[in-house]
Amino acid sequence: MHCTRRWASTWALFPLLALGCLGQPAQSAASQPATPNEAANATTVSVGLQHALDGLQSAVGTLDTTNMKLPQSEKQAVADSQASIARNLQEAVPGLISAYAAQPNNVGAAFRLYRDVDAVLTVSERTHDALPAGQATDLASANQALRDQLDQLGDWIESRATAQYAQLEAKPAQAKPQAAGPPSTLVIGNANTAATSSKPAKKKPPAPTIPHT
Repeated sequence: MHCTRRWASTWALFPLLALGCLGQPAQSAASQPATPNEAANATTVSVGLQHALDGLQSAVGTLDTTNMKLPQSEKQAVADSQASIARNLQEAVPGLISAYAAQPNNVGAAFRLYRDVDAVLTVSERTHDALPAGQATDLASANQALRDQLDQLGDWIESRATAQYAQLEAKPAQAKPQAAGPPSTLVIGNANTAATSSKPAKKKPPAPTIPHT
Protein backbone atom coordinates (compact mmCIF):
# COMPACT_ATOMS: atom_id res chain seq x y z
CA MET A 1 0.00 0.00 0.00
CA HIS A 2 1.37 3.35 -0.99
CA CYS A 3 1.62 6.28 1.28
CA THR A 4 -0.56 9.26 0.45
CA ARG A 5 0.80 12.78 0.31
CA ARG A 6 -0.90 13.41 3.64
CA TRP A 7 1.58 11.01 5.27
CA ALA A 8 4.42 12.71 3.46
CA SER A 9 3.53 16.03 5.05
CA THR A 10 3.31 14.30 8.43
CA TRP A 11 6.82 12.90 8.02
CA ALA A 12 8.15 16.34 7.20
CA LEU A 13 6.87 17.59 10.54
CA PHE A 14 8.05 14.58 12.56
CA PRO A 15 11.61 15.79 13.26
CA LEU A 16 10.25 18.96 14.86
CA LEU A 17 7.46 17.23 16.78
CA ALA A 18 9.54 14.32 17.97
CA LEU A 19 12.58 16.29 19.07
CA GLY A 20 10.37 18.71 20.95
CA CYS A 21 8.75 15.80 22.76
CA LEU A 22 11.63 13.36 23.14
CA GLY A 23 14.22 15.94 24.04
CA GLN A 24 12.56 16.87 27.31
CA PRO A 25 14.63 15.70 30.28
CA ALA A 26 12.98 13.31 32.66
CA GLN A 27 11.91 15.03 35.83
CA SER A 28 13.15 13.56 39.07
CA ALA A 29 10.50 12.13 41.34
CA ALA A 30 10.78 11.67 45.05
CA SER A 31 9.22 8.29 45.73
CA GLN A 32 9.71 5.35 47.97
CA PRO A 33 12.46 2.90 46.95
CA ALA A 34 11.43 0.18 44.53
CA THR A 35 11.21 -3.38 45.75
CA PRO A 36 13.68 -5.92 44.31
CA ASN A 37 10.85 -7.46 42.28
CA GLU A 38 9.88 -4.11 40.76
CA ALA A 39 13.49 -3.34 39.89
CA ALA A 40 13.92 -6.77 38.26
CA ASN A 41 10.75 -6.35 36.19
CA ALA A 42 11.82 -2.89 35.04
CA THR A 43 15.22 -4.24 34.04
CA THR A 44 13.63 -7.04 32.02
CA VAL A 45 11.32 -4.62 30.21
CA SER A 46 14.07 -2.08 29.49
CA VAL A 47 16.48 -4.73 28.18
CA GLY A 48 13.83 -6.21 25.87
CA LEU A 49 12.83 -2.76 24.66
CA GLN A 50 16.43 -1.78 23.94
CA HIS A 51 16.96 -4.99 21.95
CA ALA A 52 13.86 -4.27 19.85
CA LEU A 53 14.97 -0.67 19.28
CA ASP A 54 18.37 -1.89 18.10
CA GLY A 55 16.59 -4.13 15.60
CA LEU A 56 14.48 -1.22 14.36
CA GLN A 57 17.51 1.01 13.97
CA SER A 58 19.25 -1.65 11.89
CA ALA A 59 16.20 -2.29 9.69
CA VAL A 60 15.60 1.42 9.07
CA GLY A 61 19.26 1.98 8.27
CA THR A 62 19.25 -0.66 5.53
CA LEU A 63 16.32 0.83 3.62
CA ASP A 64 17.30 1.77 0.07
CA THR A 65 14.66 3.40 -2.09
CA THR A 66 16.93 3.85 -5.08
CA ASN A 67 15.45 0.99 -7.08
CA MET A 68 11.96 1.13 -5.59
CA LYS A 69 9.12 2.16 -7.84
CA LEU A 70 8.07 5.22 -5.90
CA PRO A 71 7.50 8.85 -6.85
CA GLN A 72 10.45 11.03 -6.03
CA SER A 73 8.48 12.92 -3.38
CA GLU A 74 7.71 9.69 -1.53
CA LYS A 75 11.33 8.55 -1.77
CA GLN A 76 12.34 11.83 -0.15
CA ALA A 77 9.71 11.36 2.54
CA VAL A 78 11.08 7.91 3.36
CA ALA A 79 14.61 9.29 3.50
CA ASP A 80 13.46 12.03 5.88
CA SER A 81 11.80 9.45 8.08
CA GLN A 82 14.96 7.34 8.15
CA ALA A 83 17.00 10.31 9.33
CA SER A 84 14.43 11.37 11.89
CA ILE A 85 14.03 7.88 13.41
CA ALA A 86 17.79 7.38 13.56
CA ARG A 87 18.31 10.74 15.24
CA ASN A 88 15.68 10.10 17.90
CA LEU A 89 16.92 6.58 18.60
CA GLN A 90 20.43 7.90 19.10
CA GLU A 91 19.78 11.15 20.95
CA ALA A 92 16.55 10.89 22.94
CA VAL A 93 15.41 7.33 23.57
CA PRO A 94 18.57 6.01 25.31
CA GLY A 95 18.29 8.65 28.04
CA LEU A 96 14.61 7.82 28.58
CA ILE A 97 15.40 4.11 28.88
CA SER A 98 18.16 4.85 31.39
CA ALA A 99 15.83 7.05 33.47
CA TYR A 100 13.18 4.32 33.54
CA ALA A 101 15.66 1.59 34.48
CA ALA A 102 17.15 3.78 37.23
CA GLN A 103 13.74 4.70 38.69
CA PRO A 104 11.58 1.58 38.41
CA ASN A 105 9.11 3.02 40.89
CA ASN A 106 8.58 6.18 38.82
CA VAL A 107 5.52 5.63 36.65
CA GLY A 108 6.05 9.06 35.07
CA ALA A 109 9.46 8.04 33.68
CA ALA A 110 7.94 4.85 32.29
CA PHE A 111 5.10 6.75 30.63
CA ARG A 112 7.47 9.27 29.02
CA LEU A 113 9.42 6.35 27.55
CA TYR A 114 6.24 4.67 26.32
CA ARG A 115 4.88 7.84 24.71
CA ASP A 116 8.09 8.66 22.86
CA VAL A 117 8.86 5.15 21.62
CA ASP A 118 5.27 4.88 20.43
CA ALA A 119 5.78 8.06 18.38
CA VAL A 120 8.92 6.60 16.77
CA LEU A 121 7.16 3.30 16.06
CA THR A 122 4.18 5.06 14.47
CA VAL A 123 6.44 6.80 11.95
CA SER A 124 8.30 3.56 11.25
CA GLU A 125 5.04 1.71 10.59
CA ARG A 126 3.88 4.45 8.21
CA THR A 127 7.22 4.29 6.46
CA HIS A 128 6.79 0.57 5.88
CA ASP A 129 3.24 1.08 4.58
CA ALA A 130 4.56 3.58 2.03
CA LEU A 131 6.96 1.05 0.49
CA PRO A 132 6.03 -1.30 -2.37
CA ALA A 133 4.34 -4.49 -1.25
CA GLY A 134 6.68 -7.35 -0.39
CA GLN A 135 9.70 -5.14 0.25
CA ALA A 136 11.39 -4.18 3.52
CA THR A 137 10.33 -7.36 5.30
CA ASP A 138 13.05 -6.74 7.88
CA LEU A 139 11.38 -3.46 8.79
CA ALA A 140 8.02 -5.19 9.17
CA SER A 141 9.54 -7.73 11.57
CA ALA A 142 11.35 -5.01 13.52
CA ASN A 143 8.15 -3.01 13.85
CA GLN A 144 6.27 -6.02 15.20
CA ALA A 145 9.02 -6.88 17.67
CA LEU A 146 9.04 -3.31 18.97
CA ARG A 147 5.25 -3.28 19.20
CA ASP A 148 5.36 -6.43 21.34
CA GLN A 149 7.92 -4.90 23.69
CA LEU A 150 6.00 -1.64 23.88
CA ASP A 151 2.89 -3.57 24.88
CA GLN A 152 4.87 -5.14 27.72
CA LEU A 153 5.91 -1.68 28.90
CA GLY A 154 2.28 -0.60 28.76
CA ASP A 155 1.27 -3.60 30.87
CA TRP A 156 4.01 -2.73 33.37
CA ILE A 157 2.77 0.87 33.64
CA GLU A 158 -0.79 -0.28 34.23
CA SER A 159 0.26 -2.84 36.84
CA ARG A 160 2.52 -0.42 38.73
CA ALA A 161 -0.02 2.40 38.69
CA THR A 162 -2.70 0.04 40.01
CA ALA A 163 -0.39 -1.11 42.81
CA GLN A 164 0.47 2.44 43.81
CA TYR A 165 -3.21 3.37 43.89
CA ALA A 166 -3.98 0.37 46.08
CA GLN A 167 -1.21 1.42 48.48
CA LEU A 168 -2.71 4.88 48.78
CA GLU A 169 -6.17 3.46 49.41
CA ALA A 170 -4.84 1.12 52.09
CA LYS A 171 -3.29 3.86 54.17
CA PRO A 172 -5.40 4.52 57.28
CA ALA A 173 -7.04 7.88 57.32
CA GLN A 174 -5.22 10.28 59.54
CA ALA A 175 -7.03 10.91 62.79
CA LYS A 176 -8.77 14.22 62.67
CA PRO A 177 -8.26 16.51 65.68
CA GLN A 178 -11.25 16.39 67.99
CA ALA A 179 -13.34 19.51 67.98
CA ALA A 180 -13.25 21.57 71.15
CA GLY A 181 -16.28 21.28 73.41
CA PRO A 182 -18.94 23.97 73.45
CA PRO A 183 -17.94 27.11 75.32
CA SER A 184 -19.28 27.50 78.84
CA THR A 185 -22.52 29.44 78.96
CA LEU A 186 -22.42 32.81 80.62
CA VAL A 187 -25.59 33.38 82.63
CA ILE A 188 -26.54 37.02 83.09
CA GLY A 189 -28.83 37.64 86.00
CA ASN A 190 -32.00 39.65 85.72
CA ALA A 191 -31.45 43.26 86.73
CA ASN A 192 -34.71 43.20 88.74
CA THR A 193 -33.65 40.32 90.94
CA ALA A 194 -31.06 40.27 93.63
CA ALA A 195 -27.74 38.99 92.50
CA THR A 196 -26.75 35.65 93.92
CA SER A 197 -23.31 34.67 94.93
CA SER A 198 -21.68 31.29 95.03
CA LYS A 199 -20.24 32.14 98.45
CA PRO A 200 -22.43 31.46 101.49
CA ALA A 201 -23.96 34.59 102.98
CA LYS A 202 -22.44 35.79 106.22
CA LYS A 203 -24.77 35.64 109.22
CA LYS A 204 -25.40 38.92 111.01
CA PRO A 205 -24.34 38.92 114.69
CA PRO A 206 -27.29 38.96 117.13
CA ALA A 207 -28.38 42.35 118.46
CA PRO A 208 -27.04 43.14 121.94
CA THR A 209 -29.54 42.67 124.72
CA ILE A 210 -29.94 45.00 127.73
CA PRO A 211 -29.87 43.10 131.00
CA HIS A 212 -32.82 43.69 133.41
CA THR A 213 -31.94 45.27 136.73
